[in-house]
Amino acid sequence: MRTGRTILEGVRIGLKISQQAALQPVITGEFVAPKPDATDDELWAYIKDQSMTIYHPTSSCAIGPVVDPRLRVHGVDGLRVVDASVMPTIVRGNTNAPTIMIAEKGRRPDPRGRAARRPPTIRAEGFSEKASRAILDRVLDGPRGPAKG
Repeated sequence: MRTGRTILEGVRIGLKISQQAALQPVITGEFVAPKPDATDDELWAYIKDQSMTIYHPTSSCAIGPVVDPRLRVHGVDGLRVVDASVMPTIVRGNTNAPTIMIAEKGRRPDPRGRAARRPPTIRAEGFSEKASRAILDRVLDGPRGPAKG
């Protein structure tokens, strides 16, 4: 529970900082938090109630370690993953357009196991087809060289 200890200590430090006189003029609204002498259980309840992610989770089934380039899960016949979790690394911008493109590219694999002659038309809203393909190639293939257009 080392991570749990670290989280608790970090929240306690944050609470101490929030009590400092220098911050009082900039606290303009209600500040609901445990008292500085709160028990660990009270702090955990607060943490569970107030914690959330602000990021778009990705990369839990990354291409390479978990799935192959055709999005098939290694060692599991008939299972494919077609969502943001296949991104080898998170993109710098919002994950919506790359996720849509991953889904478009992965929706109909070639039943013969070969690459399709002409990939389906993929276009993210606000991007040209060439730019959309470059983004998709970057997401699926990683930074190995120039994107295909």
